[in-house]
Amino acid sequence: MPKAKTMTSAPPDPEPDQEKQARLSFALNDDGSIDFSAMRPSTRDKLKAAIASSPGLRPEGEGPTPEEEKFPREFVPPIWDSVAVLTRTVGKIFFQWPADLTKGIQFSKEEKEKLTEPTAKMIDKYGANMKKWAVEINFLNAVAANVGNMATRAVQDFIESQRTTINVEPNSPAERPPAPVNGHDTETVRQL
Repeated sequence: MPKAKTMTSAPPDPEPDQEKQARLSFALNDDGSIDFSAMRPSTRDKLKAAIASSPGLRPEGEGPTPEEEKFPREFVPPIWDSVAVLTRTVGKIFFQWPADLTKGIQFSKEEKEKLTEPTAKMIDKYGANMKKWAVEINFLNAVAANVGNMATRAVQDFIESQRTTINVEPNSPAERPPAPVNGHDTETVRQL
């Protein structure tokens, strides 16, 4: 009896989403861990990059943050310098703080050293992928601090130039005319 020819149908068209998704396949050891020794170097690199860009894959609290994912500690003190500049600026503008008060609003080197590790740990924990922005953050901190200082100097220089232009000492009672009493100048009142 002759065999009937069977026609094979074409495979179904893949879903559009399936075409776009990149996939990785790799061998596992008997204990369920990934067998890196059986993996091609390119696959190993792709897998490491995928895990590094997905912090949710690493169980929270299990082991320290890998060193390459940590926010650079040397970039933390400028953040606190910017916090001080921002505080001074807001105080001057919105609360009319005197210059003597705002001069004291800054963090000492020791305070910034004490704040560095806790701040960096918070950034490591809650600021996923912030390391890639560390240089930009450091740049913005430097710009903010320098622009704030420049603006403060410009305002102080302007105030000083206005004082010297009208020849008035700040808060000098001798330069103020006496206040009138009941519509008369003080000399008239003294003579009465």
